[in-house]
Amino acid sequence: WRRMRAVRALSAAEVSLLGSAGAGSAWNFEYAGGSFEVELRGDGYNHFVCKSYPDHSHWTMGGANGNELTIHWGKYGTYEMVVDGASNTGAGSFKGQPSNWRKMAKVRDLGVETGSDDCGHDHSHEHTENCGH
Repeated sequence: WRRMRAVRALSAAEVSLLGSAGAGSAWNFEYAGGSFEVELRGDGYNHFVCKSYPDHSHWTMGGANGNELTIHWGKYGTYEMVVDGASNTGAGSFKGQPSNWRKMAKVRDLGVETGSDDCGHDHSHEHTENCGH
């Protein structure tokens, strides 16, 4: 068994990403070549789902203000975004390539049924900085 205690309240960016039910949210993800919908799921594994460019992917939050989103998008690479929870928007780029920009805008919250979708991947390994998510 484990014990947990709250360290801090969720940031506005985290609340925006997790959505009203805690199941996650859908966003319009934009780049120079167009836009498409992505999901940032609050499913216990933080799955990042994109039906237009699928790969087994995850997201993490960090930063002193709790607004720095990192997307580990499998074969498509790593993206670093800053999320503005008040305006439900985000901006960033491919990691280390500021000119390879991305923008995002929230479309909707996800329902709790979305978070229970089986991704088909085994998550039994330990997460390290070298595992890719």
